[in-house]
Amino acid sequence: MRRFLGNWFEAERTELQWGHNTWQSAVGNIFEATNGTNYFSYTGHSQSKGCSAPETGFFTESSLIGRVTLTSEAGVYELTFQVANTDYRHVALVYMCYEPMKIGTCGKGKMHLSLLTRHSPLTSHQRATLMSHLGNTCILEADIIKATTVVGR
Repeated sequence: MRRFLGNWFEAERTELQWGHNTWQSAVGNIFEATNGTNYFSYTGHSQSKGCSAPETGFFTESSLIGRVTLTSEAGVYELTFQVANTDYRHVALVYMCYEPMKIGTCGKGKMHLSLLTRHSPLTSHQRATLMSHLGNTCILEADIIKATTVVGR
C-alpha cells in the first residue's frame, strides 16, 4: 500500500452503486498516519450539490487476498477496496465493493470502479491498459463515465 500513497484524481468511474448521486469529479489522498494506519481522504464535485466536504476513512487488512477494508470514520460505510492494476506513478484501476459476497465477488450494482490518474487526463494507451484489466467483473465499457471537470485543476 505504501507505493500507492498520495493524490489520485478520478478520471472515469461507474455510477452503479450511487446512481447519478455519484460525484462528477473526485480527488482522493491516501496517506499514512504516524501510528502506521493508512487513511483515505476524498472530496468531490456534483453539479447539483457543488463541492462536498472532505470524507475520511481508514484501511484495515481483509481476509480476501489483495484487498483491504475501507471504513468511513463517520460510520457511513465499510467497503472492500482493491487496486486491480497500477503503475504507481501515473494511473490505477480501483474497485470498491459495498456488499462483498462471502466468496469474495461483488454484484455489479454494489460495485464502484474508478480509473485514477496522478497528474493529467488518461492517454488512450493508459485507458486501454486499464480497461484490459476489467476481467470478469460484468462491468461494460458503456458503464464507465468520464469525469466532467479537468483532472488536476
